[in-house]
Amino acid sequence: MSKAQTSQIAHEILGYLVKHPRAQDTFEGILEWWLLEEKIERRRAEVRMALAELVTDGFLLEGEGKDARTHYRVNEQKYKEIAARYNHDSNQNSDTQARSHNDDQIETPRVRESH
Repeated sequence: MSKAQTSQIAHEILGYLVKHPRAQDTFEGILEWWLLEEKIERRRAEVRMALAELVTDGFLLEGEGKDARTHYRVNEQKYKEIAARYNHDSNQNSDTQARSHNDDQIETPRVRESH
């Protein structure tokens, strides 16, 4: 693990402690709860933007549920296009990872198109 990665984790732990100054936990608790909470908080805006993009592209449909919250579901009419985009994006990510980590090849799952 690089110093930058270690410093990022240390920063996330400090961030949790700033929000919860009386917190104390075990290694496992810090890993499972503190760091997870910090990661979720950081990803919230990214996920909202990604959902908006997928709705705009027509891949997701959004609607109001009985609980008055927005619910998302796949646009079945675009399933083949969704699978093609996912597989294309996965191939690009695999190529990038292969160039930067020749020894750490990650196999990416593929979505099968239904007929």
